[in-house]
Amino acid sequence: MAFEQATVTIGAEPTLIATGDRDGETITVRNTGENTVWLGADTVTDTAGFPLNAGEVISFDVKGPEALYGIADDDTPIRVLRHE
Repeated sequence: MAFEQATVTIGAEPTLIATGDRDGETITVRNTGENTVWLGADTVTDTAGFPLNAGEVISFDVKGPEALYGIADDDTPIRVLRHE
């Protein structure tokens, strides 16, 4: 089992957070910024995304070729932990 961690800055355009691999993996996201990050597909918007408020954490099971994107009003850092 391997772990990978990263900081990703989410901005006004849909930003790739993570993609799954063929066997699947768990992606955990923590919003370490002050703004709400909206999660979804590459077409995510602030009206059609899943809200992740400041300080909140969420986990997803992701399989390839699925991808998770985010968008925010201002540059907002998030922490991402991947686990296969």
